[in-house]
Amino acid sequence: MRWYATATDTTPLAAAPTISTQVANSTSQTAYVSQVSAAGCEGGRAAITLVVNDATPPTLNAPAPLVVDCHNAAANINTWLNSATATDSCGTVTLTNTYSTPADFCNVPSGTLTVSFVAKDPFGNTTTQTRTITLINIKSRK
Repeated sequence: MRWYATATDTTPLAAAPTISTQVANSTSQTAYVSQVSAAGCEGGRAAITLVVNDATPPTLNAPAPLVVDCHNAAANINTWLNSATATDSCGTVTLTNTYSTPADFCNVPSGTLTVSFVAKDPFGNTTTQTRTITLINIKSRK
């Protein structure tokens, strides 16, 4: 096979065309290919269009719900928040969460905080997962 950039090029491409999948919107590229026989005879050219149009949401791996002592919660919660991961085959994923630090970890009205993790890819596809942080008050004995 021989690949060409246009239907009328006389010089074939050095390699088969490729298209980047690391883009933020629908992208297409057209190249032309022809079959070459063992004797070197070239057939007609066919247009081939490569298209990247990502409609698949990213993969999100939010951590399991957290149960933590309210007296030393901040460090554990930060580690927990940073353990979330997200991936996508068509670019870098933006990973955010809705966590808001309470004024007093041991005085949260319900004892539970709800956190949503959101992964968004360059095409705007999103995946959301919600997890909880349960704050318990472990009193030490003297």
